[in-house]
Amino acid sequence: MNGGTITSTGYTPNGLTEYGTPLVAPTVELTGYTFAGWNPTVDATMPDKNVTYTATWAAAGDTHYTVKHWQQNLVGNDYTEVTADEQDQTGATGSQTAAIAKSYTGFTAQAFSQETIAADGSTVIDIYYDRQTFEIRFVVEGTAVQEETLRYGATPDYKGATPTKAEDAQYTYAFDKWTPEITTVTAAQDYTAVFTATKKTVSGLTFTSDDETKGTVTVDPQQSTYEYGQTVTVTATPNEGYEFAGWSDGSTEGAEREVTIDENTESFTALFTAKEYLITFLNWDGAELQATEVAYGQMPEYAGEAPTKPEDETYTYTFAGWSPEITTVTGEATYTALFTQTEKTPTGIEAVEITENGIIGVPGMRVYDLTGKDVTNAMDHLYQGTFIIVVDGKTKKVMIP
Repeated sequence: MNGGTITSTGYTPNGLTEYGTPLVAPTVELTGYTFAGWNPTVDATMPDKNVTYTATWAAAGDTHYTVKHWQQNLVGNDYTEVTADEQDQTGATGSQTAAIAKSYTGFTAQAFSQETIAADGSTVIDIYYDRQTFEIRFVVEGTAVQEETLRYGATPDYKGATPTKAEDAQYTYAFDKWTPEITTVTAAQDYTAVFTATKKTVSGLTFTSDDETKGTVTVDPQQSTYEYGQTVTVTATPNEGYEFAGWSDGSTEGAEREVTIDENTESFTALFTAKEYLITFLNWDGAELQATEVAYGQMPEYAGEAPTKPEDETYTYTFAGWSPEITTVTGEATYTALFTQTEKTPTGIEAVEITENGIIGVPGMRVYDLTGKDVTNAMDHLYQGTFIIVVDGKTKKVMIP
């Protein structure tokens, strides 16, 4: 049967057959092949000689073979079949398979060989796919702290210590997460550490006046706790009669200053001093006796000798104080010396009194009439007229009414 199998009955069996007997060929089949006839062609009746009939076969064009696809596991050297992609293909028995590798994202097919298609459909082509590998880095502040090569589909895992970032002038930092979010490997990727920044703070700072009777201090904003890098405006305002004199920390800024809070910021106070005003003391005639600068709120003091005023023919003068009355300093002021006057007691010729009853004389006085006659001895009887009186060489014309 040339490898075939009889599948029918009633055929002429092999062996001796009488001449002229009709011949019935069996029905035969061979897996993977198509029956192509007998060689030689079977005679209708038994010929007069021995004869052998051989089945001939043509290769079947639809013989099955299997193509399997195997993907490398995430770990180790084993492979797992992608059963959903297993292929049942056909081809001519005895010919070469025509398996084609699939395209899987993240995988690279290994080289494989085509096989001869077995007639019984047992041929299997196994195609293996290796996972592609990619460089994965974990980066902290520009420095790669972990580098590894991972297979496609693997999940990166950071194995180091919790990332840290050094504090700076304004912030402390705490690790928050990796960016981008960690996902399965599909390409080379850097994961960068992200930190949460927390502003440093300082408490207990005070910005005040050294004496609130002299001036005040305002702070904007006024807080019990300040963040590093925060700007605070501190303004010193002097009260009436005072002026800003500086800051206790030695700052050369003016009465309004901006303070940027940092680790070096300390409390400070505004300093105030009393303004000084020119206080002038004048004598009765406007002559300057003393001119000094005196602080606001202080009581001026005259430090010189007591002021004097010359006597005149009628009066003598005694220093009696200042006008206006001396008070604490609130601005420039001028004080003028005051005097009390005392009338002089007349002496000599000035002491002579003329009344309607005559002349009341003084010792040593001489009286003359207008002719030059000395009438001193008759003075008690002089009631009317004009006379010349002489005292200590001084003369004076008087008239008795």
